[in-house]
Amino acid sequence: MSSATTEEGLPHVILRLIEAASDELSSLLETKHLYQRVRIPHEDVIAEGRKTIAGYEQAIYDLTIKRAVLGKFQLTQRVLYSMESGSKIPPLALLLRNVKLFCKVCDSAEAYSPLWFTDATNEVLKTRAVNPLLELPAKNWFQLFVLLYQCQICKSDPVSFIVRRENWHLILEGRSPMEEVDIPREIPRPESHLYKDSVIAMQSGKYLAAILYLRVFIEQFGRRQTGIYERESGEAILETYAKQIPEGKRGQMPSLKAQYEKLSAAIHSAKEDDAVYEACRVAVNEHFELRRLFKLSENVISDKDSAKG
Repeated sequence: MSSATTEEGLPHVILRLIEAASDELSSLLETKHLYQRVRIPHEDVIAEGRKTIAGYEQAIYDLTIKRAVLGKFQLTQRVLYSMESGSKIPPLALLLRNVKLFCKVCDSAEAYSPLWFTDATNEVLKTRAVNPLLELPAKNWFQLFVLLYQCQICKSDPVSFIVRRENWHLILEGRSPMEEVDIPREIPRPESHLYKDSVIAMQSGKYLAAILYLRVFIEQFGRRQTGIYERESGEAILETYAKQIPEGKRGQMPSLKAQYEKLSAAIHSAKEDDAVYEACRVAVNEHFELRRLFKLSENVISDKDSAKG
């Protein structure tokens, strides 16, 4: 590995840092959910860059890189910097790339491109001239970004994100409209909104709410299949439902009653148990997949039943 001076090597390090930060932003928008976060691996990038610096200049590198990473991140779609332009260090930046998101209009995951973006903290600070009472400090470690992306297939209404930056963390703090959930096709349509809400709650870190929605989903499906809409326990309803399944097939399917009881136990103990939720959801998915494979008939909800429900 050839050695470089700080002046030669630092621009490369900053560009790699921009690349790493931009990768994390894309990951946040594509794979994370409300109130979840990603961490920019700045320490790894800086440490790798230090190895390329001549030994006698490493102390200078440490001081220079410390100053270089104290600034704010700029939002941009491309870095306007060339290594041939001199030794000037490129500013920290977040590259807004195309991301893959589920489009409700297209009913599939499609490429979304950035349509508009701004650093809200900068916009607020601009009002100081007309708002002398403004007390928002100009902290480099805190930024609030507003990002709008649009589907490149249907060009429908954009999706907006609010991303909070705290030091080297990026946090998804808002999204409009709410994230679309792609659920298994076996999930029965009349109760699918309850299943979707359970997934959304889980993805937002509200596990107790996710458990409640999944339990309600199971009970409402059981009520529709049995026609029991009067006051009755969920366990009794699902016991009746199980008897409708041919005995030879019943033993091959995860029991909805068993999942209902596990979810009920978590609710009664107010236990935020993501492991219980995930295990029950997998079992529920398998139950409905086997219903499809076994070609079990399903009661269609009527207007009369709907009014009872």
